Amino acid sequence: MPPDRPPLSLPATLHWWRAWSFPVATREGRRGVALGALALVTLLPGWVMNLGYRWEVATRLYRGDTPMFAPFRWSRRVWRLGLTVWGVITLSLSPGAAAALLGWGAWHAGVRGLASGCWGTALALLLAAILLVPAGMTRLGCEGDRTVLTAPWRLWPVVRRRLRA
Repeated sequence: MPPDRPPLSLPATLHWWRAWSFPVATREGRRGVALGALALVTLLPGWVMNLGYRWEVATRLYRGDTPMFAPFRWSRRVWRLGLTVWGVITLSLSPGAAAALLGWGAWHAGVRGLASGCWGTALALLLAAILLVPAGMTRLGCEGDRTVLTAPWRLWPVVRRRLRA
């Protein structure tokens, strides 16, 4: 958390209805949800835009900026952020996917031991990616730490500390 911002204060009690209804509490919020839903219907471009918007929201939340959930708008900045997130996710999951495909090929070639080893490796790589990507994207978006793009394995100590907490 940046030192010049006070920590976020949450209400003493939070009811489910308020937690789920705040995005559509205003006219602008309903418009943003509708735009986001429309974007998701467009498949890949929509998902990229929503990833960019989520990064923007996470950054605003981290910094304590208001409004935290700014209205969803189509913009080059959100598109660029979304492409960055999509690229990191794709690159992070691809070694595990490649190991799984290699295991599938080994299984169909009759080399069961190699297939099992490849699938175990794939599972470990995919699990590591699932744990490292959110930590890395948070650090990149909020703190400007580009480690997730250059050496994501260096994020493992951060992830381990948070898992123990």
